[in-house]
Order: sequence, then structure tokens, then C-alpha cells
Amino acid sequence: NIDIAAETCLHAPWKNINNLIPYIDLFLVDFKVVGDDDLHLELTGQTSTLIQNNLQKLLEAKASIKFRMVMVPGYNDTESNIKATAELLKSIHYDSIELMKYHNIYEDKAKRLGLNHLEDLHITPEQSIEAVERGKKLFQKYGITARNIDLDAEKPQTVFSNRVKKIQQDIRKLDRGLCIEASKLKTKYYR
Repeated sequence: NIDIAAETCLHAPWKNINNLIPYIDLFLVDFKVVGDDDLHLELTGQTSTLIQNNLQKLLEAKASIKFRMVMVPGYNDTESNIKATAELLKSIHYDSIELMKYHNIYEDKAKRLGLNHLEDLHITPEQSIEAVERGKKLFQKYGITARNIDLDAEKPQTVFSNRVKKIQQDIRKLDRGLCIEASKLKTKYYR
């Protein structure tokens, strides 16, 4: 009884996808660009025709699907792309999408592997978070609930015992030398 999920952009022969349907409990379908086939071709090197056809067939097969999108600042985070994605989701009776922030991890890996033909996007972590935040607001504007695990996760509240609170108060009352001494002792202990 192991649940199996498959992450896909659906750019594969339908025969391959169809053969997997009986074994997949959840398809995690990643959108790149929706509603602008020229941009999709420019960014991915492929048109979206196969993806659209496979999505329709997957829906007809009544497969369990969760939609996701990596928000790439300056590339697919435009209002027109988000609006087109929201309209697509509503047209197939879905009301939510998971937004993921862009990570530039591949850039260093590509350099190490000698894949110099790939362009560095020079996107900062702050730009990635801003794109997700903006995406969430725009999807909401168009009637789609957008989630992001980093932004939506509740930050756990640290609960300190009375003993720890007392130690904190005592440390705050003392000179900073105590903190430095404690730091030296901890460093010595962990070595």
C-alpha cells in the first residue's frame, strides 16, 4: 500500500502516460507557460500541443491530478500567463494550483557538467519569493487558490520552560563575557 505520484509536464507520448495510469495515484502536472505557444516554444524548445492533448486525455481517464507551476521571475510570472493558467484551470473544473519558487541550483551544476549552452538567469532568492507572492495574489484575483509551502507553512512557536526563561533572563542581566565564555565552552565541547 504505497501511494505513487508522478511529476510530469505531460510532454511525452500518450502511450507512455496511458500505460502508467493504473500505477499512479497522483499526477503532479507542472505548467511552464499557458496560453502563449510562441513563448512556450521559446522557453522550452517545444510547443504545448502535445501537453494540451495529453492533459485532455488524462482528464478523460479520470486520473487524480494536482497542478503546479514554478514561478520564474521575468519569464512565466506575467499577469497574462497567470490569467491564462487560471482560465485553463477553471475550464477543467480545478480551483487550485501549487506555486513553487525558482531555484538556480541547476546553473552551477550545468557549469560543472560543461553544459555552457544554458543561460544563467541571475535570479535571486528574493526575486523568486516575490514572484511567488505576486503569483498567489494574481491567481486569487482570477479565482484560483494558489499555495506555496514556504509562504503558507505556519511558523512553529517555540515554547520555553520556566527554567529556560529564567536562564535567559539571567544571561541578559550579565555581561556579554558570559555569552562569549559559553560559546568557547560549547565550541570546545563539540570539537
